[in-house]
Amino acid sequence: MLIFYILLLIMTLFFLANLWRGFSLAENVLTWFLLITADIVLVMEAAGLLGVLNRPAALILIQLVLTLIGFEVNRIFRIGYPKINPKPLRNYLSAVVNIIRSNKLLSLFAVLVQAVYVFEAILTIRFPQNLSDNLYNHLSRIGFWLQQGSLKHYTGFSPIGTFYPYNNSLLATLPIVFLKTDRFVGLVQYSAAIMAAVAIYLLAEKLGFSRKSSAIVALLFLTYPIILFEAITVQNDLLAACFCICAFAFLVTGFEKDRSMYLIISTLSLALALGTNQYTLFALPGYALLLMYYIFAKRQVRRIWKWLAVMAVFTLLVGSYSYLQNAVVLGNPL
Repeated sequence: MLIFYILLLIMTLFFLANLWRGFSLAENVLTWFLLITADIVLVMEAAGLLGVLNRPAALILIQLVLTLIGFEVNRIFRIGYPKINPKPLRNYLSAVVNIIRSNKLLSLFAVLVQAVYVFEAILTIRFPQNLSDNLYNHLSRIGFWLQQGSLKHYTGFSPIGTFYPYNNSLLATLPIVFLKTDRFVGLVQYSAAIMAAVAIYLLAEKLGFSRKSSAIVALLFLTYPIILFEAITVQNDLLAACFCICAFAFLVTGFEKDRSMYLIISTLSLALALGTNQYTLFALPGYALLLMYYIFAKRQVRRIWKWLAVMAVFTLLVGSYSYLQNAVVLGNPL
């Protein structure tokens, strides 16, 4: 059933893929990651509202509805379908070979980092989560959600799980529902670590650094002890950081290339960050200042209204569930 769900999810995004046609490889990787994440969060939120969070067939049905919506959007707006062209992939592989030949030390460093993360993947799959924060707060609330079939508040050992933002736990819940095991919950933050490195590479490149320098910075990020240890947990700090970096990277790219799709992806990233950890609220002033700088520098003041509208929609869909539920139940969104 999980394979069928994944096929539907990919099909949903395939109907929309022409919207980001022309993106670079790094931009494409991050865009697919963010949209897949947003899709899963949306499906799990809908299942929670309907009280069917613990039913695989219900998740598939909700995803099918999203797939049909994607098909209709493609048909109505005549988006078209992406053409499968192996030439860019061949060019990319050829470029990788040339980079390896001309940067042997950097390539060796990359291989060592990859070996470490292969080992980390084995660790997170092979060994159960054992940190107190993982067990008391993150996994415990997933257990309550699965028992009651919804995201409603509950009474448990730790109250943090009831009101803390949900996105990371929603992503970790999906494989548990389909596979009946928590063996793969650590892969959420593991994926976030790798995607954060890609986002750092993209951001550094857009800020004017060379590809080699950008790659070094991205690889160094993956070697920090806090990243290595956090990447195999079911916590949410690394995932929130990944979304924030993506938001800034796509914001800078959007104004450099003057294309609205980059700003839309940036806004989606920010909304996902807000729905993952409330500490990301502290990133809003910096993001707003950078946004205003670009808007006034390029004399595109009208874009601020479009950005606010898109931000409101994305925040409502994938960034506000816990805050709204807290406001209704507890009288305080935080």
